[in-house]
Amino acid sequence: MSVPPRGAHRSRPEAPPAMHHSLDDLLQYVAKGTPPAPVLLGDPDLELTDLVDALSEHYGRPRTLYLDGEADPTVNDRTGAPLLDLLDGLEAEALRAWSFSHKWIGAGTEGGRVFVAVAERVLPTEPYDPTPPGASYAERVVELAGWTMDRTNPVDWAEVEARLGTSLPADYKQLVEVFGAGVFDDWISLDQPHQVVPWSPLGDFRTLHEPKAHSWGLNIEWHDTLDEARAACSRTPGKILLCWASCEHAVFCWHLTGPDPERWPVLALSEDLDTSHPMGASASECLHRLMTDPRAPYSLARHFDRHWFSGPSA
Repeated sequence: MSVPPRGAHRSRPEAPPAMHHSLDDLLQYVAKGTPPAPVLLGDPDLELTDLVDALSEHYGRPRTLYLDGEADPTVNDRTGAPLLDLLDGLEAEALRAWSFSHKWIGAGTEGGRVFVAVAERVLPTEPYDPTPPGASYAERVVELAGWTMDRTNPVDWAEVEARLGTSLPADYKQLVEVFGAGVFDDWISLDQPHQVVPWSPLGDFRTLHEPKAHSWGLNIEWHDTLDEARAACSRTPGKILLCWASCEHAVFCWHLTGPDPERWPVLALSEDLDTSHPMGASASECLHRLMTDPRAPYSLARHFDRHWFSGPSA
């Protein structure tokens, strides 16, 4: 089945000369290519499953745009339709698509031979959440990441909370027992209650105080225990924070406003200690916002259309 032309006013980029390209060639092409980058055919011996697996390691969960020569009738610009412009005239049998920042990355087959292509992706500006509105934030995060609610990572929370000197929010416990150790979208790392290499155990206490005179940025102190953090705030008024997740540019912390952990809001602290941002009323609400709102600080939704979670062995 030929791919129907879309946007006939657009000029289709000229394809590179036909030749055999290895799996590494195809991966480099999509990584370095500036969209629109036309179809590049792979070596006849390459299998689509191997190509999809390799791309998924870098770009997460793909969408299926073509299967058995039939296009997904619901595809639109938000879900990968710009790739179809690059396939005009091809007899595509299968097409998988990944979003990555300003790119749509496609991998498929034509005549039994694999190919890749890169189309331009317009970065989203409005929130998008396909999950049921009546679900809890934890349930929404699990669905957005393509997981199930099975708690396959049990934790002795009584021992953990005794070590920390405080109870912990129920939604965080649920997330840890569902996901275990790992990273959302290869970017947001979920802190674990116990040491799991390379993740540090939960217990990074900080205090946030008023800025010192003639200083820049946030006035933050680090503490090994909750008692030390409380002592620091008794000397100099401030907020007690406990970090539960991080990325390259920020750490995400609960603000311990009182003894009830279900009332702890979340703050994001920039890694350069220059700014802080309120991120919601819970860890799961914070993650949900990162995964659905492209306007959020440190948003995942700006870069990825679908989300995933990968553990230490992934």
